[in-house]
Amino acid sequence: MSCHANPEDWVYAKATDCFMHPSGVEGRHRAPSDDIEASFNLVHQSTGNSISTVCPGDNYSVTVNFPSTSYAMMTLNYGIINDRQETSSCLNRDITPETTRETLGWTRSFTLACNATENVVVQVTRAASQRDAFLFTTVTLAVDPSCALATCSSTGGQTGGSTKEPQSNGPQTPLKPARPPPSSPPEPTPATLACEGSSLGYMCSRAFGDVRLHWTLNDTAPANDCTGTAQESASMDPAEGVLHMAVESVTTGYVGFSFSEDSAYMYPSEAVVGWVAPDGSATVASWYVSSYDSILGLGNTLLPSWAQAMGVSQANGATTICFSRMLTDINSQIYPTLPSDAAVQMGWAIGQNGQIDYEVHVRQGGIVMNLGSGSAEETSTSNREKAINIHGILMAVAWIFLLPLGSIIPRHRWLLQDRKLWGIHVWMRLHQWLQLAGMALFIAGFVYAFYEFPETPMGGDVGAAHKWLGIIVMAMAGLQVVAAFVRPDPKAAMRKYWSLMHHYLGRLSLISAWVTVYLGVYIYHENPVYQASYAQWMLPIVIVNGSIVAMDIAFTIHKRYALKDAPPTENGKAGMEKEANVLDFKAALELQQQEATQVLDPERLISSASARLSSRRQRPSANEARLSNSRI
Repeated sequence: MSCHANPEDWVYAKATDCFMHPSGVEGRHRAPSDDIEASFNLVHQSTGNSISTVCPGDNYSVTVNFPSTSYAMMTLNYGIINDRQETSSCLNRDITPETTRETLGWTRSFTLACNATENVVVQVTRAASQRDAFLFTTVTLAVDPSCALATCSSTGGQTGGSTKEPQSNGPQTPLKPARPPPSSPPEPTPATLACEGSSLGYMCSRAFGDVRLHWTLNDTAPANDCTGTAQESASMDPAEGVLHMAVESVTTGYVGFSFSEDSAYMYPSEAVVGWVAPDGSATVASWYVSSYDSILGLGNTLLPSWAQAMGVSQANGATTICFSRMLTDINSQIYPTLPSDAAVQMGWAIGQNGQIDYEVHVRQGGIVMNLGSGSAEETSTSNREKAINIHGILMAVAWIFLLPLGSIIPRHRWLLQDRKLWGIHVWMRLHQWLQLAGMALFIAGFVYAFYEFPETPMGGDVGAAHKWLGIIVMAMAGLQVVAAFVRPDPKAAMRKYWSLMHHYLGRLSLISAWVTVYLGVYIYHENPVYQASYAQWMLPIVIVNGSIVAMDIAFTIHKRYALKDAPPTENGKAGMEKEANVLDFKAALELQQQEATQVLDPERLISSASARLSSRRQRPSANEARLSNSRI
């Protein structure tokens, strides 16, 4: 199980304190979102009554109900969990073990700290699998200091008039909240951050490829050419957590920036794109990008948008876009809470000079950055392109080379005659090995595609056709493999029908696979992000596939001429050809060898010689015929 899917592994790999929960994109998981399906049930441990307020020092039981089996972790901001399964020193946290999935409910008892004066927050994060998003849910309980247990007064805690029997003493040190609201961090300066100063007046800037990012956290937006073009001002309270950002390119084409679930992928993401047209008109807007085929038109921009005070400017041969956003904004689907002290997944794309067609990216890249510290690393968007290439190569080698070559060997087994390898005819060995190797690569490419591209395929309807044709080809190829292992005996009556099925199903599989491969190349070529070269893909495919087809045709023609030049049989050459068509060339060769053996048989030679001598005695010689004619 990946550490990104099991909270237990995530805690031991990444948690730096007892209160941390996943806050950003982790591996293939999207940023944590609200768990609207989970529910809490809180009761007093000794009475079993439901509660809405809690008393310092008292014991309670919390049950969280999941809609499906999940791995989960739970934290308290005040108190200790009594029946923990976790073995660390974090008494306020518990985690379901990796070998266990809680099903209908997860119940834990806890003791509230004696000096708890603020609200008690119980937070649970769960994940159902490696690919499902982290989901979090919280419940907040009001603390009533007046009902604190009497035992708390002996330890210096709050006292009160609670009549409940004391259960145990709670811890005396208050624990910080697991997910506090955004707050202003200490005022950083570029000297203390892993970044450079900003020429646009922001707190920080860093160069990534062909763009430079400028940003300011929890302060007012700077005045510059870009922010001056914004149609609305960034009237945000820095105390509530705010980010101001600008993206400066090196061309006069469009500029795009996105917050994404994975910086190596174009989608799903939330993007701001802006450009200045040759006539001087400026356009900037935000979109939600759900797939590679998302249409980013001015009629489907995000309204309301998480991006505010958007602007775009162009100066000194460079286009710059800028925007502001609240760190907490329910209009954002990717980062409803944008962390200021954890990694944030970002992406960028630009067009060439003067290009405003933002569906074609000349250059693009990915960034993983901590906005608070300025530390960052670049990620390559070519990761997906690499995955597409691997999938395409596996499928092309399987269906353009190995499987077609393996399929023509039985048709021309006469070339190998009766040669055997380990007791099996060589042509059969080659057929089996090539088909099994081709199927292994096909299965690898098929599984790899579903693993790397679990989302809606790119290419729209053509992409959907490519996907379903691939599934159909897999079904037909799988049936071929099964049929090969259950073929009837050559002398069985069913062998004729099995041969017809194996013959035509194989050819249908090949033709369907060729169509599927071509559709894949077409989608790859037409995609505005990749624009793969037809020549780089189709030229090798046509050469290899054409060579195999040409080889098949050449051998077929050669076989026909070989039959015509073969020694005559008792039935003549025509009979030989007919027998070869009915029995196959191997049987014809065996018949030819059998007749050659009969010609060398001594008894047959003596009998044939006697017959010829008798025939000569019965008819006159040529001289005798001429003498008889002269007498007449």
